Amino acid sequence: MKKNFTKGCLMVCTAALLTAVLPACSNEDEEGGGVASYGKNAASTPPVANAGIEFPVTSIYHNNNLAEAYTYQNGCISGGFERLNNESITITSNPLTVRVTRTNSSYDEVQEYKNIKVNSDGFITSCDYECREDYDDDEDYVENYSVTLAYDGDGHLILERFTYSCSDGETGNGTGTFTWVDGNLTEMDYKEYYEWEGETDEYHYREEMTYEEPTYINSGVWHFCDYQACGYGGLFYDIFLYGGMLGKPSKNIPTTYNEYQYFDEQYNTYTITGVYYNQDNSISQIRSQYSYTSSWSGKGTGMSIVSYGYNQEWNDDWTLNYTNRSINGQSTTERTRGPKSRLHRKMRKEQLARQSPRTSLNINDTQK
Repeated sequence: MKKNFTKGCLMVCTAALLTAVLPACSNEDEEGGGVASYGKNAASTPPVANAGIEFPVTSIYHNNNLAEAYTYQNGCISGGFERLNNESITITSNPLTVRVTRTNSSYDEVQEYKNIKVNSDGFITSCDYECREDYDDDEDYVENYSVTLAYDGDGHLILERFTYSCSDGETGNGTGTFTWVDGNLTEMDYKEYYEWEGETDEYHYREEMTYEEPTYINSGVWHFCDYQACGYGGLFYDIFLYGGMLGKPSKNIPTTYNEYQYFDEQYNTYTITGVYYNQDNSISQIRSQYSYTSSWSGKGTGMSIVSYGYNQEWNDDWTLNYTNRSINGQSTTERTRGPKSRLHRKMRKEQLARQSPRTSLNINDTQK
């Protein structure tokens, strides 16, 4: 069985501490002070080599099933397909815009990242993110986020902040912090707060990673234990990670990974059992064992295998690729989550809809 989400880190939420963090951000003096205005308008995606990604990942498989696929042009990511949920991702330039589209039986959904600013490495420092759901018999449901990001002098993401509003009157904000030691991400911590119809909801999740012997060198992958676990997954799809737009990944593969999902009492622990490399030192496969404890699904254990492809060519027919291609020629449909913050809101509203008629949202896109 799989977890739903991941997150975690050092708790930094006060304005005073935020002010202390920002001067350490790379290129801030060069490109403007203050995290809200920090950066320059992005025209296109950067070379993934800027983030230390030696081998551009063209496919990710989880337990032999295709999970994600990406295309590149001149060393820059140019499009993709993700989440095994029929989500096609298109990237346009001048200005840089990333659009995610999904169609299901209930509604059409378009998510768009625009007004993207970046630092001199091409890492995103701020952007606007909109999600619009088009229902056949109802008005569109729209969510809007304004996001700011900051990095340390080594190019590692250390801070994310966002503000949120939606068409049904809900508002919110969140802060995520990231702790790095010797080039490795060791902790992530997220806290989010939402106000809706006079009530306040809080979400808190944390991830911890340890790096012990044997030491596994990371040539540029983000998913260490499960293609949904580890690596960063807040408001951004994985294409931003593998496209080198959210800073540098960890120097090594962690040997253990723990996630704490406090708001619904779910806890997961992963232990790496093997990392396998190709002849050119790109990572071929990572295997792990995991255990979980959940307030809604009990306890369990299992194995997870994440595999990577680097030289596959994909055309634009992502749906065909999705249904017909995998590492061993087999493929099964699997419904998985989108960006975590949006998933949390949908799950919460679905719970409230079962408890009370106060929401009219038709939440049918339930994730695993």
